[in-house]
Amino acid sequence: MAMAMNLKNVFLMLVGLLAFNYAYADTSESLREQHPFYVAGQTSLVSDMSSALGGKIGWRSKDWAVEGQYNWGTIDYDERAFVFFSSYVSGKTKIKNESYALDVKYFVSNSFYVASGLSYQHRTSSHESPHLGTHDDCSLFDSNCETFYERWENDGNETVDFVTSHVFIGNQWEFWHLSIGADWVGVSVPLFTIDRTTSGPHSLDRGIKTIEPYFLRVYIGISI
Repeated sequence: MAMAMNLKNVFLMLVGLLAFNYAYADTSESLREQHPFYVAGQTSLVSDMSSALGGKIGWRSKDWAVEGQYNWGTIDYDERAFVFFSSYVSGKTKIKNESYALDVKYFVSNSFYVASGLSYQHRTSSHESPHLGTHDDCSLFDSNCETFYERWENDGNETVDFVTSHVFIGNQWEFWHLSIGADWVGVSVPLFTIDRTTSGPHSLDRGIKTIEPYFLRVYIGISI
């Protein structure tokens, strides 16, 4: 039932956006020329970085736009180990990410665009592993004394500076001095690493050596 309601809400949102785009089909293109400068805040509704937030500033013409972006976010995830038919948390990782991007957009139609750019990423991570407490007879399954779940120690940190390229598609609508848009889907491809410092046995390759997709990055701002 919950899934059906979520799908219904997504469907209604898409229908609303299509109607929204049709109703203002003759305005966004001309308003880009009238108000070429814009600044906006943005957030990723579906992202690896659970608290991804950011902002952008840009200049555009009828067909093109150039913008700079700053984004930051954090994510925590657990590693699990399996014992017989159960599992336990065997490690914890916390990642913080900052990025500075320069993008170029091409408006295919009134509001729809394709875009590409480069991004400088600064990413830090810390890793914790479980350890036994003060009682030598504590076991993993003993809830009466200090166990793995009650004592965690840092056993590794990493800092990485690297460069990625990315492509994405989206829509940007204009209402007088109000600018609203969304990057519907995009992909980030790592190019090269500038600097990497690692302490401990744990190394973070997520997004540094792998392609990362992202979805539904929405923004709202003003144009002048």
